[in-house]
Amino acid sequence: MRRLTPRTVTGLPATKQLAVHDTLSCAVDETGVVRCWGTLLYNCASQAQVPTVVALPPVVQLEGNCHFTICAVDVNGAVWCWGKYMDNNFGNGSTNDAPAPQRVSGFGDAGQPRAVEVGVGISTSCARTEDHQVLCWGLNTNGEVGIGDQALATAPTPRALPVLDGMPIDDLEVGCGFACVRSRGQIYCWGGNSVGQVGDRTTLDRYAPVHVDVDGP
Repeated sequence: MRRLTPRTVTGLPATKQLAVHDTLSCAVDETGVVRCWGTLLYNCASQAQVPTVVALPPVVQLEGNCHFTICAVDVNGAVWCWGKYMDNNFGNGSTNDAPAPQRVSGFGDAGQPRAVEVGVGISTSCARTEDHQVLCWGLNTNGEVGIGDQALATAPTPRALPVLDGMPIDDLEVGCGFACVRSRGQIYCWGGNSVGQVGDRTTLDRYAPVHVDVDGP
């Protein structure tokens, strides 16, 4: 049944963050517990019509995308993703749909960077770390991973972006096929650029971050 006006979602404690994808909604409560409702995959027989707890460590940030994926950052700096498999979008080499959260490789263990933020695109995701660096994984056909390698179709595990090395990254946003970061007030973007979304006054795909001149004409 379609709802034409907003309705209160029952069964949720006080909520500090919300994330959605095509057919699923998730909320994080004040203790870091994640609850989701809807269906994980389009036409999936398994549906949760009421908020249902997801098995995760306490979560500090949650993000959905435009194509059936949810990712989260936990209190230990690890990154988790679940949903529909597409082009190595889970960042751990898995090539199967994930009805439950899967841990992305390379974050949160001893000697590994601690993530503080994750951004999720169609089938590319990126994480910003505690030391202000960015790593991306997944689809790279239009440069979405941002490592400058036009021959790499997908990145199965997170890859650091050489152009951003040494820059203190303060903010990260991942769109559907491109991404941007903010570093000390400056903006850098990369990926698909068919309608100028990278912001460099061209429509050429950018396989590595380029500076966006926000003060130009």
